[in-house]
Amino acid sequence: MPHYLAQNIPARWSRAAARRLIALACLAACGASAQSLETIASNYRKTPNARTRAAVVRYAALHRADRNGALALLTLGATEIDQRQFGDALHHLNDAAKRLPELADHVAYLSSLAESELRDFPAVEKLLSPVWTFAPASPLVAKAVALQARAYLESGQPANAVALLEQHRKDLPGSDGELLLAQAYQANGNASAADEHYQKIYIQQPLAKEASDAEAALAHFSAPAPSALLMRALKLVDGGDYARAVKELTALLPQLSGPDLDMARVRIGVARYLARDNKPAADYLRSFQASTPESEAERLYYLLQCQRRLDHIDEMQSTLGQIAASFPQSSWYLQALIASANYYTAHNQADIAEQINRSCFGSFPNDPESAQCHWKVAWAEYLRDPGRAENMLREHLQRYPQSDHVSPALYFLGRIAESRSDWASARAYYDEINRAYPNYYYAALARERLQFSSIAAAQRSPDAAQFLGAVRVPERKVESFDANPITRQRIGRAHLLATAGLDELAEAELRFGAKADGQPQVMALELAELASRRESPDQGIRYIKHFAPGYLSMPIENAPPKFWELAFPMPYRRELEEDCRALSLDPYLVAALIRQESEFNPKAISRANARGLTQVLPSTGRQVSRQLKMRGYRTSMLYSPDTNLKIGTYYLKALFDQLQGKWEATLASYNAGKSRVTGWMGAGNFHEPAEFVESIPFNETRVYVQSVLRNAEVYRRLYSQKAP
Repeated sequence: MPHYLAQNIPARWSRAAARRLIALACLAACGASAQSLETIASNYRKTPNARTRAAVVRYAALHRADRNGALALLTLGATEIDQRQFGDALHHLNDAAKRLPELADHVAYLSSLAESELRDFPAVEKLLSPVWTFAPASPLVAKAVALQARAYLESGQPANAVALLEQHRKDLPGSDGELLLAQAYQANGNASAADEHYQKIYIQQPLAKEASDAEAALAHFSAPAPSALLMRALKLVDGGDYARAVKELTALLPQLSGPDLDMARVRIGVARYLARDNKPAADYLRSFQASTPESEAERLYYLLQCQRRLDHIDEMQSTLGQIAASFPQSSWYLQALIASANYYTAHNQADIAEQINRSCFGSFPNDPESAQCHWKVAWAEYLRDPGRAENMLREHLQRYPQSDHVSPALYFLGRIAESRSDWASARAYYDEINRAYPNYYYAALARERLQFSSIAAAQRSPDAAQFLGAVRVPERKVESFDANPITRQRIGRAHLLATAGLDELAEAELRFGAKADGQPQVMALELAELASRRESPDQGIRYIKHFAPGYLSMPIENAPPKFWELAFPMPYRRELEEDCRALSLDPYLVAALIRQESEFNPKAISRANARGLTQVLPSTGRQVSRQLKMRGYRTSMLYSPDTNLKIGTYYLKALFDQLQGKWEATLASYNAGKSRVTGWMGAGNFHEPAEFVESIPFNETRVYVQSVLRNAEVYRRLYSQKAP
């Protein structure tokens, strides 16, 4: 019984009423204790009000002597800062500091932030000291430097601000640190240094939010040189702000001459092309000639690209001839050959495309970008006569061992060996795919081939093994998931922050550790788990792709099962399996499609306005909803997982039936449209589905089909033995 309650029950109350009150109080206290701190803290962080705050206060009071009670105080302090209740925040953070040595830097930074808002600047400097010395290195150093520098400026100590910022230049690489340094130099009376840093932001980072502050400050300094303004405009082009780039480049032309003038004129045309303003871009690029070779080659290349988009074929061929005659060794000529070959391939003019591709790898034999040209010729040769293509496939491996086409080259060399009953060579090629690309599309096909008894029983051919040994296929780096001491400490800190409901700080801790501590794959797993607890599987997938980019080259057994389940999650599994069962669809293949389409984000919207898990277009949604007789259907219902799965699976099954049960063609149609796929299927006599897949002329669609089928294979391996 709470002691304060026993002392304050009115004497006039009956014993029964007193017992009831005491029982209710005990139940409330026990309830607060039984609920996890993470739940209580998260509720308060999401909805800070009197009720949710009282729950955290109650929890802290019930855990006065343990670490969880201190974490509850940290939750209160962090949230009170957000609510601008700085005095209360300092009180709670001061109490938390005594019991949270593992998070001393976080407590110190938050306390300093509160003191800064209360304008007690000497206290800021004193409180921040744990941030500088904490081990492992604190992710808060950059924020602490900015906070301390602003405190110095506010308290009239600009020299100290400059010294601190210069000392921590590597910790403040962004435009915000550059702006702070410029302001510190200006306050310290060093106008030339301030000008230099303001210009660095304005010129080199024109799309940063600080660029407008830098522009305003530069009004009091000398105007940037034309060459610097040209650099700024080029950064705008690179950053995708094409309208502003064209405006600034056009205004700059009278101030430029020589190579700078050539570059500015060409980039005006480039910006218009990139903005898909194709005809005006073509007219503009045709209206002048550049005097410098590099700019003239670039002008001709983008003129060719405009002509390609406008289907001006004769003009495109003429421009390609001009580049070949004038700039035969320029990288712009290589890019022009690739663009032209792709155009003819997409327009079913394979003979012209092959001729251009031969010129491409013949003119640039040592350039990695010519690998795609070489592969397309080798593939065309394979479709005509696999036996005659063997030398080109082997040549592709020798010349381009880093190419994206190594795994198909190995697979089809294996198929050629099979056609000669050379089981030993086939075994060598398939084993190599499985070793180097274990979770790729062609590895799944290779494993299927290795199930055949004649291949499974064969020993690896010594000749094929010797050839593969001489090919420099990238070695797979085996990543360890055993956390080292620093990583374990970092993860422990993140778990404490997450327990306190401070997910954004936990995420920052792990992201910093991924860059600083040398085990990004472990941090990827932790970040994905954090996202999973927030019911954001799409974010978890992106964390793994970003921090463990080579994960598809990692054998399944080399990483914990949880890593793969987060990389290939299966939320909405019960609903998915029910819809697939009703339509006789493979749920693992549909899960694979969803992963590729939306990464399981039910609110996803594509550039084409497709929506939801299976990325259904509004027009398709309306059509299918009528076929399914959905009453009261609205386009917004595509964001509902249940509705989206029903419509998406129904549409997928309809395509599958229309294409005679061919999954490769079905997936290609889902991505690129059925009419295109029908034309692609009729363009060749394919002996196996992989031949059709490799012949898809759209790179995006080819990769899409391979990725979905690869995903499906991984999903089967992960989930086929597990009940939903």
